[in-house]
Amino acid sequence: METCIQRDPSGLYTAAKGTESTDIPGLSFSYSAPEVKLLELDTRALSVDGCLERVLKIMRDEGII
Repeated sequence: METCIQRDPSGLYTAAKGTESTDIPGLSFSYSAPEVKLLELDTRALSVDGCLERVLKIMRDEGII
């Protein structure tokens, strides 16, 4: 949750703290991790280009693009 707040470019999480907002994952309702992961990106270790390449590879492999 702290990482989401730190990386939130829109300030949504900061603005929502202490409000009655009902549509903020992790604040107004719990976040449930997916049961099956096709992709997990460690954005602390990977560059934007590295993340993009991994996303595109899965999309190609799945026949999306």
